[in-house]
Amino acid sequence: MGARGPLKLAPVGENQVDKASAAAMVAPQQPDKPTGLPIEVSELWDEIVPVLAEAGLLSEADSMTVEMALRHFSLARRVSNELIEQGVVVEDKRHGGQEAKSPKAQILKDNSSAFLEYAKQLGLSFAARSRMRGDERGSQEEEDNPFALH
Repeated sequence: MGARGPLKLAPVGENQVDKASAAAMVAPQQPDKPTGLPIEVSELWDEIVPVLAEAGLLSEADSMTVEMALRHFSLARRVSNELIEQGVVVEDKRHGGQEAKSPKAQILKDNSSAFLEYAKQLGLSFAARSRMRGDERGSQEEEDNPFALH
């Protein structure tokens, strides 16, 4: 293997984005709603995304993350309603009619967990919001952070 040669880095001060430009790049912006969403997910999008965008929690790049969060939420809600109506215990015909936990309980658990993971990424948890920039408490650590947009 041969020598790699000198690094081609711009000297400090060159090619740096000013703070206003950097802030504009990450400014909150409502993502476009994907086409072809199921009706239930589309309705959730119309209900939730404007609120998240207004709160400054979204950018254009969050479209797929929001979509997946809403898909998991929609499934969890639907299965939860079915479990409430039908009960968590079902007759297991493969094992002589014994009572067993409904498989829908696992579907609810899986989709709820997936939604909560997406929700954390989108800043929808109490903990995520407490760590967000602009927290009224303010911190010296944030002011000293060279990567934070001020």
